[in-house]
Amino acid sequence: GRVGSGNVAAGGPCVLLTREAGKNDKMHASLSAVGMRCVELPLIVHTEGADRRALPDALTSGGFDWVAVTSPEAATVFLDAWEEAGQPDVRVAVVGAGTGEV
Repeated sequence: GRVGSGNVAAGGPCVLLTREAGKNDKMHASLSAVGMRCVELPLIVHTEGADRRALPDALTSGGFDWVAVTSPEAATVFLDAWEEAGQPDVRVAVVGAGTGEV
């Protein structure tokens, strides 16, 4: 359920999920599988950064040694820009298993 929706059943521990709408499914399923109720209250929304359009050029410039990607959302943006840049040979480090899965 969502906060304020009035459809959260009573009983059992309840966990508030704070990721963006539509990105809580995996966590919700895992928690529900062990008997927990979940309520979504998205606290953030990701939007394209002001410098996003400069990323493909930056990837081909050779002006850096590594790209560090720290979230699944950033990994998706990076991969799109990398494709746009023609898949240049760049070294990439990822932080976290979820980021690495992207």
